Formats: sequence, structure tokens, C-alpha cells
Amino acid sequence: MLGLSGGAAGQPAPDSLGPLREESWLIEPIEAQLSLRVPVFVRGQLRDHPGGYYWIGNAFRFNLSLLSAAPECGGGTRHAQVADCFQARLRELPGLQPDSMRRQDLPGYSQLRYVQQVPRNEQKIRIDHVHLYLALRGHWVDVHASVILASPEEQRWLEALGESLRVDE
Repeated sequence: MLGLSGGAAGQPAPDSLGPLREESWLIEPIEAQLSLRVPVFVRGQLRDHPGGYYWIGNAFRFNLSLLSAAPECGGGTRHAQVADCFQARLRELPGLQPDSMRRQDLPGYSQLRYVQQVPRNEQKIRIDHVHLYLALRGHWVDVHASVILASPEEQRWLEALGESLRVDE
């Protein structure tokens, strides 16, 4: 989702994503609630996803999606196995800066960060990404956040997004 403008009547995106607040999502298929500290959303919606859960929203230059589905690769009972599967797919992402990929396998989730350079009007637009991967109750959860043209402060916040993650099962 690449959009450099948003909000009412196509107003330009603000220079800052604004204050952070805790948001929660109930992932009904696995009866778990996820909470994160994120910017206030301009818009967000739950989309149909048979047997799973898919929510997508944005706050101007910040985009967030939450996906829960059955495992798509072998294994799948550990957070790192979820990350292995999705990380392999990301290597084909247009504009991916392969040397930017950084992964941490932590006790409650696996985190993958990377940078993408997307062409737009004869220039390259930088998009910083972070994925938080979880294996919960037989489902895989991918929390994907990105910021278009992130300031250094926004890059630091995005890198630390996982520290705000709470999962209540």
C-alpha cells in the first residue's frame, strides 16, 4: 500500500505520525487479543479471510496489517518457523534492499526489519518495514507495519514496535 497522501479530501500526509496510543484487535479464530502502541489510525477495516483474520489500516504514511491464518510452510509451531517461511518469500519483493534485512528471534515473537526502495516519479521512495511473526494456537500471525519516508525518530519507533506487543490468549 503506497500512498503519500491520505486523510480527508486528499490532504497531504503530515510530517509527523503524531502521538502513539495503545490499540487492540481481537483475533477471533484463535481467541487472542493483540495490542500495540501505534499512531492514531485515519482508517482501518477488517477484510474477509476464510478461516483466518485480516485487518488493514493506515495513519497517513504509516500502514499496518494483521493477518492470522493456517500455517503455509512445514512445521509452524514456533515463532521462528513462521519467520523462516515469510522471510523466504520476501526475498522476491520488488525494490527490497537485501543487505537491510535484520531478524531477531525473541521469546514472544520473531521480528524482521528491512528497507524497500520503490520507484515513484523518477525517484526512489524509501519504505521501512517491520514484521512481527507469531505462532499461536495452530495459526500463524503476521503483524506488518511500514512507514513511507520515515524520519529517524519514526525509524527508531518502528524498530521498537515489538516491545509494545501484548498478546492475551
